[in-house]
Amino acid sequence: MIPDGVDKHGEERFRPFRRIYSVWNREQIPDLPQIERTSQFDPKSTIDEMLVNLDLKGGVHIGGDRACYVPSNDAVCLPNDDAFESPDEATSTKAHEGCHATGADHRLKRKLSTKDATAYAYEELIAELGSAMVCASLGIPLDKLRHTDYIGVWLKRLKDDTNYIFKAAADASKAMKYLTKEAA
Repeated sequence: MIPDGVDKHGEERFRPFRRIYSVWNREQIPDLPQIERTSQFDPKSTIDEMLVNLDLKGGVHIGGDRACYVPSNDAVCLPNDDAFESPDEATSTKAHEGCHATGADHRLKRKLSTKDATAYAYEELIAELGSAMVCASLGIPLDKLRHTDYIGVWLKRLKDDTNYIFKAAADASKAMKYLTKEAA
């Protein structure tokens, strides 16, 4: 969206702006050098390090039967890794909860409410998108969306506000950058 003047109430108007980009697959560029990894990369230790780097006041608690971020304690709770179907699912869940933790007042200052269903569903969308972004940056495939119970709220909001997904994606990108320390 680009600025397009001011309306009768003094609010700035915006209009859609479209850009076209050419995109190629790596295989279509013959002279592109191949990237070689010189060390073994371990996504599990990387996501664990990301959680430690958040410097959670309440820490990371392993054990129990559910994963969650507790804003009042600034803590992440996670089941043992063997409770997950796969190491990728464990990493994805850790990234999801880490993205929630980035919303704390002393981090990115998002509204972390469990009482407002719409705000809660929005935060879940941010965490789910952020988790997907973190996993993509770690080379971990995501096969399924875990929070299907929020899809109804998301679909309603998408119908009511066409920018909803873009706002959530922008917030998710900020969460991913904060979690992976790409933020400035």
